Amino acid sequence: MTTELPVILLPDAPPMMEYQGQPWSREAATAALAAFDGDAEKVKGALGGNIALQQERAAYREMSRGRQPGAVPTMPGAAGEVAVQMDEREQAIHEARLDTFAKFTRQTPEMRAQYSRRLATQEQHDFAVAERARLLKDPGFRAKVLDNDADAVARWVGIVQVAAAPVAPPGYKWEADSAAS
Repeated sequence: MTTELPVILLPDAPPMMEYQGQPWSREAATAALAAFDGDAEKVKGALGGNIALQQERAAYREMSRGRQPGAVPTMPGAAGEVAVQMDEREQAIHEARLDTFAKFTRQTPEMRAQYSRRLATQEQHDFAVAERARLLKDPGFRAKVLDNDADAVARWVGIVQVAAAPVAPPGYKWEADSAAS
């Protein structure tokens, strides 16, 4: 036994769901779920093991979240769609890492592109390795970093990032890479 609620149709409303032969909007399902939870007898029956009431509440819950009750999840139509989804997720994760890193360091757009690329020229790499070794031996610089001096920390982070980055292979097209990012 279900409660008949008016169906609200909006001009740009999402498609209607169907339950027990009648169309349901997300809003109507949310109202029906609230009415179900407000009915002490129905709640007691569902908690007492009445399968029909449990299924009714589950259907309202699914519809209130915009899902058709009992529907099979749609699968991507082709393997290429899965690859696209994975690439989009990996790119979003990569950008989130860069955003998090940017909260703790000062970054110019050029630095962000280099951190994103994770490549350095041989000259950059050699300079960064030598500079890192020199700065580790410098007690004044080390004290500034430990005292959280913004300039010293930014310099240290930049040096360490370049020193840790792999060296680009010979003939790497830097122009093509910067145009893509």
